[in-house]
Amino acid sequence: MTALVPERRIVIRGVFKWSGLALGLVMLVAWGISVRWRIFGVLTNGLFVLGDGAISFDWTPQTGNTGWVIQSANGSYGLEWPTLMDTGAGLFLSLPFWIPVAITGLISVFLWLTERRTIVATHCGNCCYDLCTNVSGVCPECGTPISVEQKRAIVRAMNT
Repeated sequence: MTALVPERRIVIRGVFKWSGLALGLVMLVAWGISVRWRIFGVLTNGLFVLGDGAISFDWTPQTGNTGWVIQSANGSYGLEWPTLMDTGAGLFLSLPFWIPVAITGLISVFLWLTERRTIVATHCGNCCYDLCTNVSGVCPECGTPISVEQKRAIVRAMNT
């Protein structure tokens, strides 16, 4: 049986579903870029590296010139575990892209697959016809009887 879900919850799920898909695609592209190239950001308070299938930060203060450098990468896909270590002068963190891609991908797939099972509480559970102005107790589109909980949802929707 399908669950009745308030309309606001469906909108929120849709926002998370689409933003998760967009974020996952952006991270997938960044992962592909990091396999092909290494992008170094030399900053005064540390080093940023996008390369070898991971995004890395080194919080060791840098001396000399700051700026950005792009090189060819060694083709590593970054299929390892995250690294966090104390270098003595600062911290080093490396986060492989497969972890955030997998997390956003799993959440997005779950939201996409469960989306089909939700019906707005004021719509017919059989044909999705809007029942907000219905007073007969039967869907005019398909003839399905309206349940008591749906009647309550319709009354609540009409009163707001």
